[in-house]
Amino acid sequence: MKFKLAAIFEPTSSRRKVIVDAVKKAGLKISAATSPEALSKEQLVIVGISLKSPSRLVKEIRSKLPDVLIYAAQAKGFKAAFADGVLPVPVSSNDL
Repeated sequence: MKFKLAAIFEPTSSRRKVIVDAVKKAGLKISAATSPEALSKEQLVIVGISLKSPSRLVKEIRSKLPDVLIYAAQAKGFKAAFADGVLPVPVSSNDL
């Protein structure tokens, strides 16, 4: 499956910018979705570090798009059982 469209849920603008830059460098387009209800054709969703309840957000995303790949952006190597994978921060385009 080739990824073309990604959504990023990160409330902190400086962290969001770092993730957006890496995603664009990897050749993906960024969706304008700011909530799970706004998702439609995204194949990749990145859940940011500063979210208060990432697992709840992931449940909402899964109910809207069950086949989407979800990465949890994290600065430290903790497990993210709610996500399909962990995206190390700072992000490089090779990580995607």
